Amino acid sequence: MFDHLMTWIEGFLQHHGKAAVFDEIWAGIPPYPNFYQYGKAYRQISQWSGKEMRTFGRIIYPSLAAALHDPLPRH
Repeated sequence: MFDHLMTWIEGFLQHHGKAAVFDEIWAGIPPYPNFYQYGKAYRQISQWSGKEMRTFGRIIYPSLAAALHDPLPRH
């Protein structure tokens, strides 16, 4: 299920020209207790552990909303 969702999100962001913005937001999320900090862009993660997937479920919506809210595309 996560694979399908992550593939869909990646295609959606690329279609709207927001993949780079999303990667920047994803990598820049600050540390927090009981939270796995990725430290690299979403598209650079090749394998996902259980801890990473739990964190993914917690932050995907706010990260996606922030990326789509950004009015100017970044290059």
